[in-house]
Order: sequence, then C-alpha cells, then structure tokens
Amino acid sequence: MNPNATEGLARTDQPATENYLILLAGQLTEIAIRAELREENRMVLVYPPQGPGLPVAVFIGYGGTCFSWNNAEKRHPVTDIKGAAEALKEYVTR
Repeated sequence: MNPNATEGLARTDQPATENYLILLAGQLTEIAIRAELREENRMVLVYPPQGPGLPVAVFIGYGGTCFSWNNAEKRHPVTDIKGAAEALKEYVTR
C-alpha cells in the first residue's frame, strides 16, 4: 500500500470501518482489480476483470470485524486487507 495513503488515513476523521474499505479498494487496485468506493465510502464495488459482468458490493459487517459480500455468504477479517483483496480477486475471476 502506498505509504502516503496510509499516512493520510491516519489524519482523517472518518470512522475506522470506512478506512478499511479505502485500504481494501487501494489494495484491489494494486492487484489489477477495478474497485470503486461508493455510498460515502461505506461500500466498495469490485468489478470482474474479463469485461462485462455485474460488480460485487463489499460492505463491513459482523460488528465491524469482517468485509462481507455475496449477501453476507462470503466474508474476510478487516484486519487482513491483502488476504481480503486476494479472496475478492478469486471470487470475481471465477
């Protein structure tokens, strides 16, 4: 992750859950997966890389402990940004 982005997040007054989504979107971009923050940084849309297809909406759920997608059937701890990005990459490229 870009160190400047991490430093910038430390100075924001956004809730921690939104910061996790910002970090996730950045990590997805670094691994060549298109991700867009939406709903005032309360959701990330993750797009399939092979052309047309519906994006996957990712939220933070389970009391702020997990990224959640696919109607909460899929989840990953917010403390593992890289692992969550890899799990989402695998999910959207299946």
